[in-house]
Amino acid sequence: MPDSGSVYLKSYQLPMRHLPTRFSFIGGAFALLLLAAGCASNQTAQSEADMLIASGFKIRTPTSTQQAKLQSLTAGEISVIQSQQTHGLTLYVYPDWPNKRALIGGPVQYQAYQQYRLSHNLPAANPPQVYRGPASFDWRKWYSEGG
Repeated sequence: MPDSGSVYLKSYQLPMRHLPTRFSFIGGAFALLLLAAGCASNQTAQSEADMLIASGFKIRTPTSTQQAKLQSLTAGEISVIQSQQTHGLTLYVYPDWPNKRALIGGPVQYQAYQQYRLSHNLPAANPPQVYRGPASFDWRKWYSEGG
């Protein structure tokens, strides 16, 4: 006979919930989000110089004398050159001093560069600076012959 002070509990079986399915959905969505973020961060950002070269800019390696004349160009910025020495030709120069080179292009290459940035959803580049360096530099020869 049961003791009057004892409590007997009747066991009930609760209906089974499908928590694992809900958690696996949330976990799967989270894993997909992490994967997408990881892929986006692993894409290598293309450098300005690489974009200019892809747009047709020519690579020129200045001599030490030429480099001294080009020091007035701002590193990492495109400069526009319109002088009597270019005989009406507009040139765009990008000094890449860490790699000891300069990239030079004309209006066609500069427009291709702008289109390249636009097609890759990159913000528009800053407008080119006007070159105010020595007039003794033969830009036309450097552009067409490379030196």
